[in-house]
Amino acid sequence: MCKPYNSDLKVSQVKALSKPKNSNLKVSPVKALRKPKNSNLKISPVKALSKPKNSNLKVSPVKAMSNPKNSDLKVSSVKALSKPMNSDLKVSPVKALSKPKNSDLKVSSVKALSKPKNSDLKVSSVKALSKPKNSNLKVIIASMHE
Repeated sequence: MCKPYNSDLKVSQVKALSKPKNSNLKVSPVKALRKPKNSNLKISPVKALSKPKNSNLKVSPVKAMSNPKNSDLKVSSVKALSKPMNSDLKVSPVKALSKPKNSDLKVSSVKALSKPKNSDLKVSSVKALSKPKNSNLKVIIASMHE
């Protein structure tokens, strides 16, 4: 078990965890917990977590919880999370919860979500949503909305 330089790390029951200095972190499905620098993050026992520094976050369908840098995000029991930095959020049909930087977003039980940057969005139990930029939209129990 290795602890990255200048980072907060708490690991319980870890089989393998390594983080080379100034490089992307990739962890195979093991029980691992990592906290990115300068971010708020709460993680329950998960099997895999990957959060490259200053790059797009991509996590394969595993039990994972991540928090993009400089954002408030709490995720519990999700299978996949993908959040490109400083870009529109697009999530393929998987159980996913994400929060774009500098925006308010609450998502529960959705299969696909498209969230433009700098807009407010609340979605519950929808299958597909397309949200125009700089507008407010609330959709509940919709099959398709564009």
